[in-house]
Amino acid sequence: MVNLNKSLLKFLIFFLFLLSFSFYLLTSNKNEVLIVGPNFYQQHYFVEELNYISDKTGIKIVYKAVNDVDYYLKFGDNNADIVILTDSKSVKEFGNNNTLVDISKLIKKDSYLYENNYLLRQVSSNDGEKIYGYWFRMYNNSMIWFNSNKNTEIDNKEFKNFDEILDFTSENSSITINPWCLSVHSGENQNLLDYETGESSGWIVSNWLENLILSEHGQIFYDLYSNNEVNFSKNEILLSMLDIKKITDNDNFVYGGKDYILKNTVSQSAKNLIDDDKNCFLSWIGFDFLRYVTFENINFENINYLKFPSEVNPDMVVGFGDIFGLLNDKVNSQIVFKNLVSDEFGIIWASKNDSLFVSSNPYFDTNVYTNTLIQKMFIDMKKSIINNEFRIDASMLMNNGTGRKITWTSLRKLILISKEEILDLAEEIDKRIKRELGS
Repeated sequence: MVNLNKSLLKFLIFFLFLLSFSFYLLTSNKNEVLIVGPNFYQQHYFVEELNYISDKTGIKIVYKAVNDVDYYLKFGDNNADIVILTDSKSVKEFGNNNTLVDISKLIKKDSYLYENNYLLRQVSSNDGEKIYGYWFRMYNNSMIWFNSNKNTEIDNKEFKNFDEILDFTSENSSITINPWCLSVHSGENQNLLDYETGESSGWIVSNWLENLILSEHGQIFYDLYSNNEVNFSKNEILLSMLDIKKITDNDNFVYGGKDYILKNTVSQSAKNLIDDDKNCFLSWIGFDFLRYVTFENINFENINYLKFPSEVNPDMVVGFGDIFGLLNDKVNSQIVFKNLVSDEFGIIWASKNDSLFVSSNPYFDTNVYTNTLIQKMFIDMKKSIINNEFRIDASMLMNNGTGRKITWTSLRKLILISKEEILDLAEEIDKRIKRELGS
């Protein structure tokens, strides 16, 4: 009897301890919101924004960086409340399978997202009834960077179309002066021509092609291309591919020539632009230029960019962005999310001298920016979004991953082949995409 009472007493003590500990965990975490997302440059500035929201709301906010956000949502411990996604296709996928919840009630009706049908469609259900994500920052891949220290004429130059760029290139090229710093190898990704994963060399050529398609053929055609509804063998695509070769095929136009383009990483073209010992002074690299160089020891009075020219879409931008998604309907999650999608989000980040934050919200206060280069990028993005001339990188939107699996790797071949072989390459891409889509 005594032993039984002792056993019962031990059990009661253990049970009370377990109950108390469980209550402690519940109460200690009830005021915490976990945001999961990728590792990224200037993450510490983002955390400063979160700390500001935390101080304002009294809600503890924790940011957890993971290597693969999609994988985490599918197979991780799945205890996050808010997520940062970098691909609108993933937003739709996680919205359709109910991983993300509808945020339409949390977004102000006068929000820019409601005003831009294109961006809204990318993060909404197919019927348009639910919104699964909110774009909060953007990356511009329609910039041609230049170093005016190497060519004083370029500083005040404006081009109306790509033909004028070609003319200028020809006028300012020689055996000793090669205007373009270009390279396409992606050493940070998978092996070349790795069709199964697709994360391989050629993505920068895809960017070039997207710029030309939107610039020369407009939004409607570009959207068809993004949705695999236009064959690469169509004349418009062939002409844009030919335009790329008008630069890459001329060794006087490109530093190091064609062989250099293929063998060197994309980041090298950015480094060559700022290196005064290299004679090239133009680089067609988009926002990634700033990823590959730091502000330290760079004279940004000499480094600037030109908007990609277009007579059809003068404010065009091809790029991509980061997106907030909500994973549950908890009260604190909703409070934090409303602060993340407010017009004020990003003020701390944008005010930093070395900030690379370009808000996707056209109503964001332009005067907050202290970095004039980033301020210029924001103004360009603002015009593009307001005028509905912004478009997502087509390779990120293509069905069944055909952009990464096929387009990236295949377009790398564009640098290798002759102009006469472009149609053959285009038809090869068409066949492979049809097989992938099962059509």
